[in-house]
Amino acid sequence: MKRSAAYVTLLSALVLASSIEAVDAANDLTIEGIHEKEQRLATAISSYGYQKEKLIADAWCSAFVWRKTKDGLQPITHGVFQGLSCGADSTSKEVRDEIEKLRKQYQFFHWHLAFPDVFRCTDGNESPENERAGWSGGFDVILGNPPWVRQELLKPIKQLLVVFQSFASTADSSVYFLERALDATRLNGRLAMLTPNKWFRANYAERLRTVLRECAHVHLLVDFGHSRNLFPDADTFPAAVVFEPSLSAVPDDTTALFVQAHDSDRERHSMQELIGHHFVRVPHSNLRGNRWQLESEAESKLLDCLMTRGQQLGSILDRPIFRGLLSGLNEAFYVDSTLRRALTATDPSCETFSKGFSVVEMLRGGYRFGTRNGTSLFHLVRTTLGHGHRLKMRKPRRQYSQRPILPFIRT
Repeated sequence: MKRSAAYVTLLSALVLASSIEAVDAANDLTIEGIHEKEQRLATAISSYGYQKEKLIADAWCSAFVWRKTKDGLQPITHGVFQGLSCGADSTSKEVRDEIEKLRKQYQFFHWHLAFPDVFRCTDGNESPENERAGWSGGFDVILGNPPWVRQELLKPIKQLLVVFQSFASTADSSVYFLERALDATRLNGRLAMLTPNKWFRANYAERLRTVLRECAHVHLLVDFGHSRNLFPDADTFPAAVVFEPSLSAVPDDTTALFVQAHDSDRERHSMQELIGHHFVRVPHSNLRGNRWQLESEAESKLLDCLMTRGQQLGSILDRPIFRGLLSGLNEAFYVDSTLRRALTATDPSCETFSKGFSVVEMLRGGYRFGTRNGTSLFHLVRTTLGHGHRLKMRKPRRQYSQRPILPFIRT
């Protein structure tokens, strides 16, 4: 998008913006006005200028997913792209059909075409307000609760996500939604999102935290912790965040408000009271890429002392520390009553570490498994999942001195 925007002429952008403004200007308080608005929108979308810019943008995106084979269609090259941009298009019908097929398959979305009155692309002689995104403008306010998608489910499109500055192979979808929303918000605007809270501290979000420190003023961070009642029928780790885009890193002494709003906190106080009175002021100097210190000043000093002077567990033990079995497959943890009886019949030791859920969950016939005996757990998981899954014990990437060393399952 950033590079393709450089080829969009300022005149075309103005014409498109004018067309959309005409659509918005139509009176939609009457049936006749709604039909008039529909007609104006259809006219704008079917115009030569819109279709031309859409083809250019689709061609640019297609170049990244084009299947290049010896006997296949000619891929989108710089020359082909320039021809489209200058109006001297000589691409074949087959190439255009392939572009259209890829557009539908990957659902290309072009911000400057979907919202030409919000995002203004420059003509190459003018620097954009948002250098990261390559455009000027943006939304005044973005509110969102983007899909919570685990990184394992992003595998089919992961090769396309490397364009994000915050890309990490193990990052979940919230990382990319936050970066894109930051780009789509204008300077002095506001971005508010409800996301998982794990990116506050997870290693996979170090690049995202760096982007936010360099390009955003963090106004509010609300950590709901491990919430069991914020969403009905959902066991989640949510957070609410409010950012403001910035051209450069804000001063270190600029503060953000950090609010702990765990289930127990919200039982005692309303959200308005928590945000208004029960907050911690966190200077942006504490919001570093490698670590966000969200604790109070006293707690931060204590944690720094432990990190610098504390003795790591690995230096005390005379044996390696293992993280246990790694799998993100819930079936390795949660089994129904029928399977539980079959497992315990095969191996009676399973009975000692199968634990029932709460009364409500027990009525649904659910059991969860956990053990400190890695061997027994391995046998249980192997039996549950079958021999088609590869499971192995792995050493940790680093030593953990502040965490109990217990086997757990994760991919």
